[in-house]
Amino acid sequence: MVAVRLDRRRLLKLHRGVYAVGHARLTRQGEWLAAVLAAGPGAVLSHRSAAALHGLRGERGRRVDVATAANRVSTHRIEVHRRQLLPDADVTARAGIPVTTVSRTLVDLAELLGPRPLARAINEADVLGMLDLDDVLAATGRLRGRRGRGRGMIVATLERHLGPDLLRSELEHRFRELLIDHALPRAEHNVHIGRWEVDACWRPQRLIVELDSRFHDTPAARRQDAVKERALRAAGWHVVRYRWRDVVGAPRRTADELRGVLH
Repeated sequence: MVAVRLDRRRLLKLHRGVYAVGHARLTRQGEWLAAVLAAGPGAVLSHRSAAALHGLRGERGRRVDVATAANRVSTHRIEVHRRQLLPDADVTARAGIPVTTVSRTLVDLAELLGPRPLARAINEADVLGMLDLDDVLAATGRLRGRRGRGRGMIVATLERHLGPDLLRSELEHRFRELLIDHALPRAEHNVHIGRWEVDACWRPQRLIVELDSRFHDTPAARRQDAVKERALRAAGWHVVRYRWRDVVGAPRRTADELRGVLH
């Protein structure tokens, strides 16, 4: 029956034992599910693909990461991560796809990513309200005895995270990286000064930095920004505004300007 339907193009082969019905124009979620099914019973979406499903970071390329205890080999479309049977605490389902939990996904990412991309994935989980520090540490503890850098990397990155340091835009990520790259003092991000939420501030120096994306270009946003800036200046704060061209296009100049104000 399968052979007949394949011959008549009613079934289209995606992977060994996995077929699409009628057409192979799958959504990305369909591709993820197909890869999980191809990896055998107990397989789950994992690593970079799991991070994309959870919304923690974007995916590069079309290869799908899956974790499985089955004897499967990687292909040009599926990256197989051989694991012992995952504990129930490390597995969930999202959009009907078996997937590692956010906590386990972060721990797995620590084996693949550098410190900064991992820190951004952790921060994104925090922004989305999905970061459970105790659960991440518990997932890490369940990996005792496994070789690799993942455990040390995740613990060190969590220690640096220091609570709800929420960065909500790419520009804010780039700005924090600018501070690190140029050895500038650590800022507080997305905190309230009186009734106003500011993008970054240094309280001892009474300095506030506002990061203006294109969403600040509307007349209404400009009026609101002007009111906010006048109020902060009246309260004794020095307010500096930067755009993408300052943070990304001229980072050294921006860093030198900040250093002059902070010291």
